[in-house]
Amino acid sequence: MTSDNVTKRSLYVNNNGHAPQTERVNELLEPLKLSGGSGGTQSSRTYKAREGITITTSAPPIWLDHYNYLQLYNVFDGRINTLYATTSTSATLTITFSGQTWLQLIRIYPTCTSEYRVSYNVYITRQQRKINLTPSGVSSSGCFNTGVFQDIKVNSEITSIEIKLRALEKYVSLSEIKLFIGRDTGDFNERNIVQDSARTWLVAEDDQSGEFEFDFLHISGSGHVGILPQPSYNGSMVVGEVGGDHTGSLHVGSQQTVNISTQEMTVLPFNIQTYKKSTIVLPEETHVTNGVLVAKGEILGLKQLRIDENGVFNVFPEATLNTEIPSSLKLNSLRIFTGGLFHQSLGDLTVGQLNVTLTDDFVVNAYGTADTSGISVKARKIQLDTSSILTARGRGYLSAQGPGPGVSFLQGGSGAGHGGTGGRGKQTRVGEAYGSVTRPQEFGSGGGRGARDLPGGAGGGVITLQAQVIDIDGTIDVSGSDAQAGAGGGSGGSVQILADRFIGKGRLLCNGGKAVNNGGGGSGGRLSVHCNETEFSGRISALGGASSVEPGGPGTIYRKTGTGYETLRNLEINNGGHVPVDTYLVSRNQYENSGKAWVLVQSIDDLEYDELRLLGGAHASFVLSVKGDVSINKFSGDNTGMLHVQADDRVVIKSAPAEFPSWFRVYERGYLSLPEIVHLNKFLYSQLFIDGKLGYIKDFRIGTGVTVSLGNKVTIPEYYQRNI
Repeated sequence: MTSDNVTKRSLYVNNNGHAPQTERVNELLEPLKLSGGSGGTQSSRTYKAREGITITTSAPPIWLDHYNYLQLYNVFDGRINTLYATTSTSATLTITFSGQTWLQLIRIYPTCTSEYRVSYNVYITRQQRKINLTPSGVSSSGCFNTGVFQDIKVNSEITSIEIKLRALEKYVSLSEIKLFIGRDTGDFNERNIVQDSARTWLVAEDDQSGEFEFDFLHISGSGHVGILPQPSYNGSMVVGEVGGDHTGSLHVGSQQTVNISTQEMTVLPFNIQTYKKSTIVLPEETHVTNGVLVAKGEILGLKQLRIDENGVFNVFPEATLNTEIPSSLKLNSLRIFTGGLFHQSLGDLTVGQLNVTLTDDFVVNAYGTADTSGISVKARKIQLDTSSILTARGRGYLSAQGPGPGVSFLQGGSGAGHGGTGGRGKQTRVGEAYGSVTRPQEFGSGGGRGARDLPGGAGGGVITLQAQVIDIDGTIDVSGSDAQAGAGGGSGGSVQILADRFIGKGRLLCNGGKAVNNGGGGSGGRLSVHCNETEFSGRISALGGASSVEPGGPGTIYRKTGTGYETLRNLEINNGGHVPVDTYLVSRNQYENSGKAWVLVQSIDDLEYDELRLLGGAHASFVLSVKGDVSINKFSGDNTGMLHVQADDRVVIKSAPAEFPSWFRVYERGYLSLPEIVHLNKFLYSQLFIDGKLGYIKDFRIGTGVTVSLGNKVTIPEYYQRNI
């Protein structure tokens, strides 16, 4: 358009409300249509689906009567209530494509009826190499609902699939197979976009270099626009002003650059979808409102990010912001307003770490949300308002994965471990504890699978906050997720607070996931607070997940406050009234001692505590990897906890209330030094066992109904014996 001899180059894209099927190019997880082909009926061992896909079986179908077979076609008819079966004890289904085919995943529905259950392995051929995607195999033993399925991720170009089936009972059988195509790709060549949904593509004229320049870009009516690269260029775009109705999208592909930074501040009027190896230059202050900004490439220029109502900033592992380091964002400030969402996506990863460095403030207003897997935020001030949430709940390791996974068992999987050991399911082996008490930075582990091979809960994520002032009135949650029926709960993740001043009245949650129907609860995670001064009056919890069989063990809450000689190091272990099945340690192996907290002493700095608090039925034991005495200046509790002193451990308690606040058990070769006066009264427990050595105690009074059992090798100095 022209005005007063000035040419204004404007581009309008409007699709009248007709949106493509997916927000991103080739993102659709789309099932291949395998029904409606030829063959595969009755006794045939070969079925030819559409698109040149051929399926064969090595074993003949079962013949029921003249016209009724449990035929091969039933596996691809789109119905899960039909099945293929053979009397052979093993069979191989081979799916051959006409050429290289991108596949996202294979979904397999076993037959979950008596005599037809199987185990199987899945192989693919990629670049003429055969790869086993399921080295441990997959079993449908114990399943009873044919709607259950197993997803096998592929995410690659392949030429064939082999599914090797083995009978667990009488027959080899399978109900259905679905194949899903589609991929998120930033390479916008014609071969890729021909499989994509309807979008507008800009193509430069022959004499252009692929550089587009517009004074005004307006995208509306659900229109989507991108630059189609050519052999001689990838494409770039410079835009002056932008407009739209928040329904359209601008796509920035691989090796492409888009610059819309000419304004100092802008409210994005359309969605922006960036892809791997792309670059977008944004205004210094950018507001994401009623739309999405997907960060999967390089972002430059942006210094103040504002996520407004119904706005979403979605960041992937490949993203960079004002830095060259992947998964790193550097800017002045980040603010999430009411209804805004900051989301960390992981792509093909299970867990991921995102680093956010700010020169000013990180603020989440009421009803704003930051949903992450693992995030570290450094800022001048960090503020979470009332009803805001910073969450990594269930964003750790998936079921049966991680450093302390629960154990899978069809009759009831066990809970995952982290700050403690998981709760048992219908077997005694559980997820083990791991991670630092004072500087936690580990993801929570996944609970064991259970009945029908249903997954356990995922572990919690990791959140680290560092600032001069941290003000939490909202919620920080890194809890493990709850399990499906019969499976184990996920364990809590990690929270680390590093501040000069820590204030607020919000919630810091690091709990284990719950379990039902014979599953074990996940353990609590680990949480630490390091600050010079604190006025935080909110709730901090690292409880084990509930279970009708056994709850998970509690996690650990460590606080280091003050400076210099006034520094206090306090450790709290609280399980909210949940107690383990066994009140003693059955062996030296953590995986056999379920439902308890484990304080891992990994350096000499971890040996000293100004106060240890045992609450809510918590059982705790120290695990020393360094030499020295665990020194506890003050011991407190609510008379429901239990301190376990293992063989070769030395624990020194310098002071405690005369009515001792916790029960304890000293094992053979263990040493426990107690205060001068210890009074034991019956509360949750009535019997005390001492098989090791007691030290220092001078006045040991045993209340009514309390039994103290001394083992054959117990040692109490003669001077103290007469005072019992």
